[in-house]
Amino acid sequence: MGVRLLTHERPQRTEMRDLRDGQLAIVLDSRYKDTIVQRNGDNAIAIGQSRGNSWTDIQKNTLLVRILEAGELIEIEPSNEL
Repeated sequence: MGVRLLTHERPQRTEMRDLRDGQLAIVLDSRYKDTIVQRNGDNAIAIGQSRGNSWTDIQKNTLLVRILEAGELIEIEPSNEL
């Protein structure tokens, strides 16, 4: 399963460590570019990715992200896995 952002609102760039609990963001750094993440406590989870695709101890994480705003649309792509 994959996830992609359908709309692009005004940018609100920050580091992953600055996300508030529950906030969604899209990663801007090249290695993980366009990965949509959600902060959950001290972790950030990659939405639509396989198990284990997450970051722990994000207080130290300086990956550049853009916070998704109300009204932005994301699309969940169906998985070929059963």
